[in-house]
Amino acid sequence: MGVAHWDEVEFHRSAKGEMDAEWQWLGHAAGTRGVGVNRVRVAPGRLPTPPHSHRASEELFFVLAGSGLAWQAGGVHEVRPLDCVIHRPNEMEHTFVAGPDGLEYLVFGTRHPTELGWLPRSRAIRFGWRWVEGATTTRGRSRRPSSRSRSASRRRGPGTSSTSTRSGTRSTKAW
Repeated sequence: MGVAHWDEVEFHRSAKGEMDAEWQWLGHAAGTRGVGVNRVRVAPGRLPTPPHSHRASEELFFVLAGSGLAWQAGGVHEVRPLDCVIHRPNEMEHTFVAGPDGLEYLVFGTRHPTELGWLPRSRAIRFGWRWVEGATTTRGRSRRPSSRSRSASRRRGPGTSSTSTRSGTRSTKAW
């Protein structure tokens, strides 16, 4: 049995471009193997990760503090403390955007050593723990995405979709 108290586990900051978050690897500190749990603090107006999907891993997010938007494959949903968000494997790209006071949550997920991840905006693919540049395929021939397809991908990215709120739907730009 392993025990870790979050007052005794240090945070690791990861910031680059539109991403800025502190990660507290609680599961690792407690000795988990097949599942993980992290406490994440996202800076106001920032993302914790780029939009991504997992082929095998399922993730459960439990909001502790702050507010923000949960972005799932073009759909944007407001989140606040005590909300629970699920990302099933092999279904949709996802990320969060922190609100004006930041966003803090716990994320629980399965760990798969042969995980396949996808970053739609950069067209990168993760095999295991390594990232490689992806490409699109047309009839067996690989090609780089055209400027038109890259632009369309950006338009569908987080912050450019309609928002599902507790009181209805509205168009929004997340940041």
